[in-house]
Amino acid sequence: MRILPIALVVLAALFGAYFYWWNTVADEAVLGFETWKSEQASKGITIKNQPLETGGFPYRVELKTSSITFERTNETLTLSDPWLVIEPWNLKHAVFGLNGDLNLIQNQKKLTLQSEKAVGSLKLNGAWKLKNLAIDLQNSAFSGDLIGAGTADRVQLHFLSDDHDVNLTGTDANAKDLQTQHFLKLALRTDKLVADMLSNAPLGPEMEKLHIVAETDAEMSSFSNPTEIQAWRDKGGALEINDFDIIWGQTRATGNGTVTLDDENYPLGAFTSKIEGYNTLLDIIAKQQKLDKKSAQTARFALDMLAKTSDNGTQYLELPISLQERSAYLGPIRLFDLKPVF
Repeated sequence: MRILPIALVVLAALFGAYFYWWNTVADEAVLGFETWKSEQASKGITIKNQPLETGGFPYRVELKTSSITFERTNETLTLSDPWLVIEPWNLKHAVFGLNGDLNLIQNQKKLTLQSEKAVGSLKLNGAWKLKNLAIDLQNSAFSGDLIGAGTADRVQLHFLSDDHDVNLTGTDANAKDLQTQHFLKLALRTDKLVADMLSNAPLGPEMEKLHIVAETDAEMSSFSNPTEIQAWRDKGGALEINDFDIIWGQTRATGNGTVTLDDENYPLGAFTSKIEGYNTLLDIIAKQQKLDKKSAQTARFALDMLAKTSDNGTQYLELPISLQERSAYLGPIRLFDLKPVF
């Protein structure tokens, strides 16, 4: 009979110890947040937030606030009802989300983003630096004069920060001669993007699918704002597009290449591509080049002669795509004007 009281005492002691430990972790999370705010202030970023609330006992630690604002020169970002969850036994992994709106003001231009579901996750490395970042937005709508209005069924963005040993000597190098270089890998996918900024594009304002996998030798912070992006570009920065897959109107383009920005922030790049539904592009070219009916038919015949056939019977062209002189080109043929990224 004495076993039961002893067991209850031990259980109560364990529960009390765990409760004390959980509260210690929660306090450390709040302290870590305040330390992070101070670190950002030293970088010129002022962070203001409503009081933090902690919860989630016993299996997780949740931090949430009604509002948090990030401010720096000519830029203000406000998040409504953000939250972050960590497991007490794994402080280097967190899940976060946004229950309200995102409002960005940049050089007096505004962007408001509302999503039915906005969640993400992050992982830190051994040095407590950001290693992985993933963001998933579902059924989103955006508005404002920064990029115009639009909607997207889903937007997924993934970042991976990693180091690789690379050969920078231009010759075959021994392992001891390799240099460690930092790389940022990223993947972007959008489904059913409809945007005002695409209204004047030849293929129309609705893009069924955009999928890009790329990498560059940069830090994640290099893409945090226009000033950082310009600094990355001025150092010779470029995105190596390892794979892209775009379905836009009746046309699908896949391939790879390289892209950067010119001095006026217009896209500048070159790609190899496989293009299906190229007849739609031909109609655009015929209209822009003011080809008569006979010339358009001749061009269509020539492209059909150049076309290859895939295993499923679909015809496609393999042609270079270039972004230069503020325009997009398919081979030597100019397709449409480009706009500056910012």
